[in-house]
Amino acid sequence: MQLKLNQTKNNKGFTLIELLVVIAIIGILSSVVIASLNTARQRARTARAQADLKQFQLAIGLLYDDTSLHPRKLTLSPCVQDPEVYLNSSAAGIQSTDGGFPGWDGPYMGSVPLDPWGTNYYFDPDLRCTDQKGCEGISSGTMVRGIQSFGPNKAQNYGPGSDDIVIVLCAP
Repeated sequence: MQLKLNQTKNNKGFTLIELLVVIAIIGILSSVVIASLNTARQRARTARAQADLKQFQLAIGLLYDDTSLHPRKLTLSPCVQDPEVYLNSSAAGIQSTDGGFPGWDGPYMGSVPLDPWGTNYYFDPDLRCTDQKGCEGISSGTMVRGIQSFGPNKAQNYGPGSDDIVIVLCAP
């Protein structure tokens, strides 16, 4: 029996080039998916902050119905007053009170959550509306009474590019 010297190989595998092309395609597709997931996560956090702010708006309404006061013992009039307060403090009157709210019948929320970025929500009776989410339709620079989340950068930010999220309670 004679062996053939020119036997053809039966190649059933992939070449290195083919494997590299497939890996590159998978890498590109996964980066596109990850980018869209980050955008979706950011939108979900913003939506959660807006929902939390609406709950605070309802709680502040209940506080006002019982005590005729807003957080920090502020009356409804005038609309813009100082000072500010974090909504998780007893001076806000949402979950507990420091004793200064006559007729207080709370708590008005079971627990006061942090915003999706881990900071406290904020009651600001002299908030300057610029381009924050929630200030749409209000002239830029107008002072309002509102509640807000400082957003992803965790700092109060006025002006273009503000990532703060606001619900206006009272505008002059």
